[in-house]
Amino acid sequence: MELWAALLGAVIGGMATFAASSWQTRQVLTHEREQAREAALEERKAARESMTRSMSYELLAVLADVDHVVPRLAGGPSHLRVDREARERWEHERRTALDGLSRKQASIAPLMPKPVQDGWHNLRMLVVELALAPADWGDSTIARARQEVEDYLGYVRATIVAIIDGTDLPPDRDPPVLARKDEETWQAPAGST
Repeated sequence: MELWAALLGAVIGGMATFAASSWQTRQVLTHEREQAREAALEERKAARESMTRSMSYELLAVLADVDHVVPRLAGGPSHLRVDREARERWEHERRTALDGLSRKQASIAPLMPKPVQDGWHNLRMLVVELALAPADWGDSTIARARQEVEDYLGYVRATIVAIIDGTDLPPDRDPPVLARKDEETWQAPAGST
């Protein structure tokens, strides 16, 4: 009888030990799995932030090209009373800026946060509209439109820099309407240019 009691005690003790170690192993594996999941999420977040920062710098480089040509956009190269080489250089700069806006609109902007996507799209449309400005806009309308495109470009730049720096984005603002009759100038949100 003692043999059976000892055997029964050993079986029950073994089962209890197995159950306890099984429960403990499950708890440890669950905890490790959760830690691995959190680490993977943090790694993906860091990679996404790094990629966004890198793409933001590419967009800023294109904005520098656009910023260079906006003051001379409306009117095209005919307003330059210079030699053919200077007109060709101007046309090349203009094409480079407009092509850069379009290429980044298709390649990088869709991967950026929504405020950059919207701002980039609106800026591209404004620059094209200014480049194709009809002569009947008149000098004052063209001057106002240029200033508004420059201000909106500053607004887009400030949005991209805020994303790079991880700071608050400038307040959302609709883009200016260039082909309008009133002379009131569009203003970027305070602190965004």
